[in-house]
Amino acid sequence: MARITSRPPPTQTLALTCLNPRCPACGRPRWFAYENHRTITTLEGVIAVKLQVRRCVNPACAFYHRPYRPELEGRLALPHHEFGLDVIAWIGAHRYQGHRTVAEIHQALRGQGVVIASRTVDTLLARYDELVSVTLASPGRRTRLLQQGRLMLAIDGLQPDKGHEVLW
Repeated sequence: MARITSRPPPTQTLALTCLNPRCPACGRPRWFAYENHRTITTLEGVIAVKLQVRRCVNPACAFYHRPYRPELEGRLALPHHEFGLDVIAWIGAHRYQGHRTVAEIHQALRGQGVVIASRTVDTLLARYDELVSVTLASPGRRTRLLQQGRLMLAIDGLQPDKGHEVLW
């Protein structure tokens, strides 16, 4: 569904450039190709991000003409997302540590000045769950679990909220 209210104007601007100007495959300098613009909503405000995208111009290189975006972009938000990682982490923490409902989280975010729809809170909660599952599936975590020799599941007696599947 399309947005029915306009996004608030950016309160900050941020210009990101690539930290490594050289191609990792051939070692030659990457050339500036174009700029991308993103608007990311964080807990501190709305940020207008200007990204400097570079490309390797060596035709013999494996990364020839492949766009290389600034590394720090990944610290702000997921690809193709409008809300920052801090908002996703905040939503996950309030849902699972604070045991709040999606409606309560939505109201709390609105109280902090974050313009967000209730449906978006639910979508970002799903992204949080995906990020947690990727973290748990990481090889380092798996190695530590194998060294432990066992995995303990904790089951609580809370009745699940409507619309949220849990082990019951």
